[in-house]
Amino acid sequence: MGHDAKLETWLATTGTLLVSVDSKDCQPFSIPIVPEELRKWNEKAYEPKVVSIGPRFNGRRELLPMEETKWRCMMSLLNRTQDPLTSLKSLMEIALALDAAVRASYGEKIIQDRYELATIMVNDGCFLLELLSSGSEGFDPRQPSFRAIVRDLPPGPSAEAVLRNLPPTLGAEVGKMKAVLSDLTLLENQIPLFILIKFFTKLFPHYENEKRL
Repeated sequence: MGHDAKLETWLATTGTLLVSVDSKDCQPFSIPIVPEELRKWNEKAYEPKVVSIGPRFNGRRELLPMEETKWRCMMSLLNRTQDPLTSLKSLMEIALALDAAVRASYGEKIIQDRYELATIMVNDGCFLLELLSSGSEGFDPRQPSFRAIVRDLPPGPSAEAVLRNLPPTLGAEVGKMKAVLSDLTLLENQIPLFILIKFFTKLFPHYENEKRL
């Protein structure tokens, strides 16, 4: 019997799924579908108006204008790592390895293939991490060059003034948009929490306690 690449992929992804479920990282069907008896009264109430998160609403025409902002937030996040391209590759590898676990998290069949779904996880995961980190007091969301400037200053009023006068990050600005925040609370407009934790831990391993976000 020759080498079966599909079988090897299935074994790897299913093995990762079982480990994730056993360690309680993955909760199957944790991102459910709104019941039809609720949706029929006001379908639009359960659909995003500005930004799509996850596979269900990805690619909708009315949500496409926000994609550039998501990409810019992703670049801002990756640029705070030592090697942005290597970091991006690492996130893609994580998302691909967790394909089965990601699919199991949704209450419906995901139509995207492995690479399409992994791309959504990376794009949307980085976008959410940028928003979360930009609004967190326990995590410095600024570029390394800004942090280096502050580190070189003597402690006291001068360093505090620099921090106060730095321009807000894009993530901080987007995080203030009520329409975006509203979309992020929608039941079906989500990605698995373990994806965010895995990405954050990979990008910023020196922050040992990911709960600081």
